Amino acid sequence: MRMNQPEDVPAEVLRTAARQASLRAVNESRALGLTVTVFENGQLVRVHADGRREVVADEYRDINRKA
Repeated sequence: MRMNQPEDVPAEVLRTAARQASLRAVNESRALGLTVTVFENGQLVRVHADGRREVVADEYRDINRKA
């Protein structure tokens, strides 16, 4: 029996799985009262358990992403 190779999995399936895993991790962290760091509106933002938001980096760019 042939094992699936990473290139056999469609990119959209991987994106969907990554999004679901990320959302679950954020929800679990919030339920535990932990601080979560998220990307929104071009910024990295820490969202604290009490609802405070703290900008960590303005105009964040992924250095690994090709322009």
